[in-house]
Amino acid sequence: DQGNLSNKGFGQDLPTIENEVEEHNIFHSEVEALAPHISASDDKDSASALQLKYNKLLASSSARQRHLLSLRDYMQRCTNELYWMDQQAGERINYDWSDTNLDYPARHRQYENFISKCLESKEATVTKLNDDGDKLIAANHPGKNVIEAHMEAVHADWKEYLNLLICEENHLKHMDEYHKFHKEARDTQDLLKRMDKEVDQKYKPEFKDMYQMESLIRDLDDQAKAMDHFDERVKALEKRSLQVLPLQFRRNTPQKLLPVEALCEFDTDEGQILRGERYTLLSNKGPKWEVKDAAGRKLTAPGACFMVPPTDPESVAVSNSLASQQKGIKMKVSGSKTTLVKRLEELKKDGSEQQCRQLMAGLDKVTSDLDKQEKAIYSRVRPPLEQTRPLQDSADRLQDVKDIAAVVRKIEPEKSSKVREAEKFLTSNPKCASAPQLNGKVNEANNKYDKINLLLQNSNRLENSLQNGKSLLSSYENKLAREEVAPADISSLEKTQRQLAVRWLPSDRSFILIRIHCSNSAVVTIHVNLQNTNDRNIEILEQDCQTLEYKHLCTGWCVYRQ
Repeated sequence: DQGNLSNKGFGQDLPTIENEVEEHNIFHSEVEALAPHISASDDKDSASALQLKYNKLLASSSARQRHLLSLRDYMQRCTNELYWMDQQAGERINYDWSDTNLDYPARHRQYENFISKCLESKEATVTKLNDDGDKLIAANHPGKNVIEAHMEAVHADWKEYLNLLICEENHLKHMDEYHKFHKEARDTQDLLKRMDKEVDQKYKPEFKDMYQMESLIRDLDDQAKAMDHFDERVKALEKRSLQVLPLQFRRNTPQKLLPVEALCEFDTDEGQILRGERYTLLSNKGPKWEVKDAAGRKLTAPGACFMVPPTDPESVAVSNSLASQQKGIKMKVSGSKTTLVKRLEELKKDGSEQQCRQLMAGLDKVTSDLDKQEKAIYSRVRPPLEQTRPLQDSADRLQDVKDIAAVVRKIEPEKSSKVREAEKFLTSNPKCASAPQLNGKVNEANNKYDKINLLLQNSNRLENSLQNGKSLLSSYENKLAREEVAPADISSLEKTQRQLAVRWLPSDRSFILIRIHCSNSAVVTIHVNLQNTNDRNIEILEQDCQTLEYKHLCTGWCVYRQ
C-alpha cells in the first residue's frame, strides 16, 4: 500500500538497487493495470474516494520509480569511477620501483601522457559527480544517505589516487637519477681504464729518440689537462652519490631497521600516514610495508607511499672507487713524465746513442712498410682461384701484384737511404751501446726488401709465361677458325694435318709446354717461348712457380722437344 511504499528505503550498493528497480517496475506496472477497474465502479462516492487513493498510490509509485532510476544512474557513474581509480591505484601499488626495473622510461612516458591529456578530464568527471550528488541531496532525494556514502567514497578514492600520483612522480624521478648516475659512473670508469692502458702502453722510453720523447712529454701534459677535467667530473659524481636513493633496499630484506619517509598522506586501518614524516621500516615483503611511527605504533601501508632516503652505500662506493682510480692514473702520468724527462736528458748528453735510436726508428718504419706489402702479395697469390672465373681472377691478381710492385719501388729509395746512413754510423761509431741492435735492423730491412723483390720477380716471370702461352693459343684458335670447311679429298686433309703438326711441334726446341690444372679441373695447355733459354731457365721457372705457391694451379710440367 501507499504507506509501505513511502517507508521503503534504498539499497546501499548497485546490485541491490538494480534488484529494487526491477521489482518496483513490476509493482508499478501492476498499479497502472488497476486504473480501468477503479473507474468502472457503480458507486460514485466510493469510486471517488477509491480514485483519490489510487492517484496518491500512482504518484508515490511514480516518484519512487524516478528516485530509484536517478539513484541507480548516479551510483552507476560513481561505481565506474571507483573501479577505474581502484585499478589505477593497484597498478601503482604493485609496480616495481626498485633498481632492477629498467622499463621505467615507458612508465614515465605513460605518466606524462596522463598528466597532460587525461588528468584534467578525470578531475572534471569527479567534480561533476560531486555536484550532481549535491543537487540530488538539495532536491530532497530520499536516498540521501546512499548518495552521501558514494560521494564520500569517490572523494576518498580520488584523494588517494592523487596522492599515489605524487608518489609515482617521486619514484620516477629517483629511478631516473639512480640509473643516470650509475651509467655516467660506468662511462667515466671506462674512460679512466682506457687512459690507464694508454699510459702503460704508449709512454715508455724504450727505443724512442729525442724528438719522440719530447712529443710524448707534450702528450702527457695534455693528459694532465684532461685529468683536470676528470677532476670536476669525478667530484660531481661524488657529490651526486650522496643524493642517490638506495633502490635495492626496496627489494632486499633489510638486515637492520631502516628509516623511510612518507611521500604522501594515506589512511590506513591503524591510522594515517603523514607526508614528509619519518617512519621505521619493519618489513618490506610484498606490495604493502609494515612501518612504525615515532610513538611506536605499527601501521601497514603500500610500499609505494614510502621512499628509503639517501645515502646509497653502493653509489658512494662507486664514486670512491672512481676517485681512487683517477688518483692512481694521475700518479702514473706524473711518474711516466718523470721517467721520460730523465731519459730525454740522458739522450741529450749521449749524442751518438740518440742518433743510433733515430736510425733504428727510421729502419723500423721502412721494415713495417715492406712487411705490409709482403702480406699484400701473399693475400693475392695464396687463395685458390675463383672457380667460375679463373682466367679473369688470375688477370686481376697479376694487376694487383703490379700495383704492389709500384709501391715497393717508391719505398726502395727511402730504404737505401736509411741503410746507408746506418752503415755509415756503424763504421764511425762501432762502440755505441745500441750498435748491435742497429746492425740487426739493417739486416732485417735488407732481407725483407730482397725477399719481396724475389717474390715480385717470380710473379713477373710467371706472368710473362702465361701471356706467351695465351698468345700462342690464340694463334691456334684463329687458324682453326679459318678452317670453316673440312678438305674434300684425302690429300688436302693430310696436307692440313702436316701444317698443324709443324705449328704444334716446333723443331727448334724453342717452346716448353706447360699444363696448368685449374681449380675447376679444366686443363689449359700453354707454349712458353724459350728462345735463347737453356735448361737452367726451365728449372728457375719451375722454382718460381713453387715459390709463389702456385702448386694448386700448376700440377705438372711436360717438356716436348723434337
